[in-house]
Amino acid sequence: MEKIRSYFLFLGLKKAGYSAILALVFAIFDFELLASLFLLMALFFLYIYKIPKRLVANISNSGVVAPVDGKVVEIKKEDNKEYGYKVVIDSSFFHAPLLYSPFEAKEGSFYLKRGTRLGQTSHLFKRLNETLEVFFTNGDKSIKIEHRLKRTPLNIELFTKKREFKCGESYGFALNAITTLYLPKDFQANINIGQNLYASQTILGYFSN
Repeated sequence: MEKIRSYFLFLGLKKAGYSAILALVFAIFDFELLASLFLLMALFFLYIYKIPKRLVANISNSGVVAPVDGKVVEIKKEDNKEYGYKVVIDSSFFHAPLLYSPFEAKEGSFYLKRGTRLGQTSHLFKRLNETLEVFFTNGDKSIKIEHRLKRTPLNIELFTKKREFKCGESYGFALNAITTLYLPKDFQANINIGQNLYASQTILGYFSN
C-alpha cells in the first residue's frame, strides 16, 4: 500500500476506490452504462491525482523555482510598495495539478476562499472563483501566490497548514487554474512569455539579496 501511495495522492486513491466499488455494484446488477461510467471516473481520478516524479532544481538559497506546471501568459510590472512584478501562469487539464513551494520558506500562510468555477471571460472570474492565496517568506525574501480555478470539476485542496517548507515541497492541488505570482521589485527574473514551466524544476529567477 505504501508503494502505491508513492505514486498517487491518498485523496485520489480514495475517490478512485469509491468509483471502482460503484462500478462493480452496477456491473453485478447489469447496469453496464453506469458501470462503465464509474470505471472511467476511477481511471480519471488515478490520472489526475498521480504524483509526478520530480527532481528539485539545484539552486542557491536565492533561487526561486516554478510552483506549478503551466505556460507563462503575462509578465507585468506592478506599481505598489510590496511587489514589483506580476507573473501569470496558465495551467490546463494536461498539466500536473500539484502545487510546490518555490523556495525554502521559514513561514507559509494560506487563505482558501471557496467559490465558483466561472470561465476566464466572465467579469466575475476574479471576484467569485475559488482561490487559494499563499504567502511564503524567509527573512526579507517574500513571494505572494494566487491560485484561482477556471472551469474544473474538482476543488482546490490544501494538504498542510504547517509553517516551514523546503524548496519544491508540495502543499496543495489545483486542477485547471490560473496562478499569479507577485515578486519583489529587485527580483531577477529568468523567464519569458510563452515559456512552459515545470513545477520545482524550472528556475524563475533569483532574489537579489
